[in-house]
Amino acid sequence: MYNFLAVNVCGLNSKLKYRNIHEIVCNHDFICLCEIRTPFIPYDEFPGYDAIISNRKCKKNGIETDTLTGLAILIKTCDKFSFQIIEAKKTNCEWILWVKVCDLKNEFSFLLGSTYIPCETSSYYSDNIYETIVEDVLDLTTEYQLPFILMGDFNSRCGNLSDTVIYEKEITSITGFSDEDSNYIEQLGLLQRKSEDGVVNRNGKDLITFCKSFNLKILNGRFGSDKGVGMYTCHTPRGESVVDYALVSDCLIPQVKNFLVDPLDTTLSDVHSAIHVSLSNCSSTPLRTEQLGTEQPEATNSNNLQGDSRPTYRDRSEEHTSELQSLVNLVCRLLLEKKKKQII
Repeated sequence: MYNFLAVNVCGLNSKLKYRNIHEIVCNHDFICLCEIRTPFIPYDEFPGYDAIISNRKCKKNGIETDTLTGLAILIKTCDKFSFQIIEAKKTNCEWILWVKVCDLKNEFSFLLGSTYIPCETSSYYSDNIYETIVEDVLDLTTEYQLPFILMGDFNSRCGNLSDTVIYEKEITSITGFSDEDSNYIEQLGLLQRKSEDGVVNRNGKDLITFCKSFNLKILNGRFGSDKGVGMYTCHTPRGESVVDYALVSDCLIPQVKNFLVDPLDTTLSDVHSAIHVSLSNCSSTPLRTEQLGTEQPEATNSNNLQGDSRPTYRDRSEEHTSELQSLVNLVCRLLLEKKKKQII
């Protein structure tokens, strides 16, 4: 079992004076931090962990500044898995720090991304951030062919919008693609995602389109104590919102064992709740039930994205137009996949 933690610490140094952060960290294998606001973490601050800090800098209007993005990942030192830092030159978006994780016993691997998306009022915000992330995910998929886990502060409010495209039978018949092979969220009866935050912003619409195009699923509001709730993750004097998420490739859904949102702890973050994910390191196929705690048989483990269909992310008209665009992207991807299999 792997345990993940993600939190926007709003400045790490101010939190290190409290021992609480150390106690929380030691219960997890992977810790995704954002807005650490420090260029380094002392090697002895978190004994038993490797600290990876992004050295990439924020951009304003496409021009690099002197300010670091503030992303970090703490990885437990153990003999269960190995990790490889994805070089910055392989990606274009500075707002995700990527590592490849390989389980040494179960032949299970994935790409983990510690994520921070600037809010729409930030001077570092760009309206093509998600387009840049799309290009990176396509390139990483081509090179590694592994599922994805992204955790962090997305500053994206997507309300209760659906992150899933339901494949029409006509499409699956034409392409030869079976939705049962890649839509585990539906098989487990978890299509409906709940959120206490009903607001949808620009980033939120882009996040949903991104999820649909890459068959990524939002865990908030679907698992553990947060199932059917979708608790607020950001708490400010101006109000509360859901902006901190865990996203996983649909093929990992059967391995998700728990998800929870902590109450706000100001010794850990000024305004953000920590989010936790527990993931089995053994691949499994889902039972057709909403009960997720039972043992399940083995299945293959791979990311379902194939081909190089590059979607457009700046649809500003109506919500149904975005849905249609996602479906078009899906059909193109499935046709490419079928063609590739025929060539092989």
